[in-house]
Amino acid sequence: QLIYRFYVVDDDAIVWPQFPLQWQIQTQDSHDGHNMPRQASKERSSGYAYIPVIKEIPRIAEEVAKMPHEKLTVDWETSQKQLNLANDIFGDILPPRIAFMPHHHKWTLGVGYDAVHLLGFNELIMALCENPDGVHALMAFLRDEWMLTLDFMERENLITPHWAAANGEADVTPNGKSIAANEKAKLSELWGFAECQEMVVASPQMFEEFIMPYVAPITKRFGYISYGCCEPLDDRLDIVRRYIPNVRKIGITAWANQEKFAGVKDLVLSRRPNPAMVCTRFNEDEIRQDIRKSYELLGQSQLEIILKDVVTLQNEADRIPRWVKIMREEIARHYGD
Repeated sequence: QLIYRFYVVDDDAIVWPQFPLQWQIQTQDSHDGHNMPRQASKERSSGYAYIPVIKEIPRIAEEVAKMPHEKLTVDWETSQKQLNLANDIFGDILPPRIAFMPHHHKWTLGVGYDAVHLLGFNELIMALCENPDGVHALMAFLRDEWMLTLDFMERENLITPHWAAANGEADVTPNGKSIAANEKAKLSELWGFAECQEMVVASPQMFEEFIMPYVAPITKRFGYISYGCCEPLDDRLDIVRRYIPNVRKIGITAWANQEKFAGVKDLVLSRRPNPAMVCTRFNEDEIRQDIRKSYELLGQSQLEIILKDVVTLQNEADRIPRWVKIMREEIARHYGD
């Protein structure tokens, strides 16, 4: 995959000269959705639905009070065996190395994702109005669970420098330390990632009341934060910055009003074009017009372009390298060779 990406896709992805392995972590009493029962969807054989743990909106606080926090243990023996095996097979040409970050355990520091899987999406949104105290109790529980998880990771010395980051954040560390300077790391030396796509249907005021006070103490423990996934942030960027002063990158999705970000010079603006332009069709003029608007509005800022959520290419694999070529041409057009 890496060879194909390097020679065919030819984007700006970083390839590190080590083979990443992770600690084998086992969970007990996990409530983040991954260990919950699932029901097969009747419409699609590949779909599923989570069965909410909390069944009734009026009883949220009561149910939360009975839930234990998840317990984590490390299978040190299996982790070491995997490391030794990789060393024996190809360690002389591609040194294996443990690369463990908090997002290897849970992909987001946000609390909305777990809340939805505990309560249900529609139920969570309704509960904002019907049982706000219960929602606060749920968010406080999820905040505490993340804090306990981070305590465990630091106490067990599991966290490594961010050398295997997927999007290039690793070469900009909060303390300027060399990426490979040490085998262990503190959270304050790392990037973290948070988002809250689930609250995009709620008002900025509700987003601030029910989400940010609980995300803030989690993100505070990291050096830098990248914030935002698929949710538009144009109506709540000021709220994010107020609660997460160490934010250094924000996502600008296809549904965001880009004009709201014009003039933001102190953050990396991570522009994510609509993947439908590549997944469902490939109209070169449409792609160029879209990215030219981004450069027109954001080209003087610290801008990166990321094509994400590509779920199909309709059997036309060359769409991706063609898209990269168009991006390079538009970069040269805007900035000059």
